[in-house]
Amino acid sequence: MDYKGLYIRLNEARDAVEILDQTRLPCHETWLSLSGEDELCEAITSLRVRGAPAIGIFSAYALYVLTVRRHAPDYKSFLVSFKEHCTRLLATRPTAVNLKHAILACVLAVQRANPQTVAVSTEAIRLTAERLQTEDSEICRTMASHALTLLKPSDTLLTHCNAGPLATSRYGTALGPMILGAERGMRFHVYCDETRPLLQGARLTAFELRRAGVKHTLIPDSAAFDVLKNRGVSAVLVGCDRMAQNGDFANKIGTAALAVLAREAGVPFYVLCPNSSIDRSIAHGGEIPIEMRGAEEVTSLYFTEPVAPAGTDVYNPAFDVTEASCITAVITEDGVFYPPFDFSEKEA
Repeated sequence: MDYKGLYIRLNEARDAVEILDQTRLPCHETWLSLSGEDELCEAITSLRVRGAPAIGIFSAYALYVLTVRRHAPDYKSFLVSFKEHCTRLLATRPTAVNLKHAILACVLAVQRANPQTVAVSTEAIRLTAERLQTEDSEICRTMASHALTLLKPSDTLLTHCNAGPLATSRYGTALGPMILGAERGMRFHVYCDETRPLLQGARLTAFELRRAGVKHTLIPDSAAFDVLKNRGVSAVLVGCDRMAQNGDFANKIGTAALAVLAREAGVPFYVLCPNSSIDRSIAHGGEIPIEMRGAEEVTSLYFTEPVAPAGTDVYNPAFDVTEASCITAVITEDGVFYPPFDFSEKEA
């Protein structure tokens, strides 16, 4: 699979969703073929598929597969089961708004299907999933192009978590400028935080940058300030799981601290956020629900033996909220936006 290739797709029979299992990277490139509701939902909650845009794309394909395999005998039965599938998928992860947007797009497609039959509605869901994936690919490339106008060909950059092709469709959000820049002959050096506790920076970002031929150095999260102060970092680039009207945004835990450190070090802090990740129904970051994860991710998941005494209390939020005051610019497919931010009016 090419590093820009699609990591979410329908199988040839169009009755299962195929994904590259991100929990097995970087050592094992394992493809899964998923068709049952339990395993499709588990793929999201267990982070086999992750990244806000990718979750949205995957959920749309999942809805199509579930509808195909349900074999509803009539339109009324189809609507009942379709609503059940939407509700189950929406409950898998609460923070990334792309999931909600993708499900809503499928709901609207069914409502607009003409004639309103099981076959026509099912096909409308598939076409919606394919459209979301194609649009995301184009959006990622456009955002990357906008971001490259802010960077120099030999810049040293820093990123947190993973916001590349694995988390989107192609190119990625925060990694998009690095990958597209490499295609254009730019020679970035990227520092990537390991991103505890799930190590997305180590397992996934380093994996993707290596494939893209981008020079990179993996660092412990706790080394970020030293790198910002002493290693000539020109900019920090991060992705976004949900942004409020005022520019506050949720991203992987540790992003907020990195933003404060970047401001203290005088390093520009850029957020690459597609319109689909902007939630115009909320005014500020305090309204963003934060997903809580299990204790084992902190104490034992990537260790041969537990690293904390049995029964130790663990607080493990998956995301934190960075205040808009820490952001130098927000980059969407529509361009580069500077403070003060107001994303309340424009339709996604």
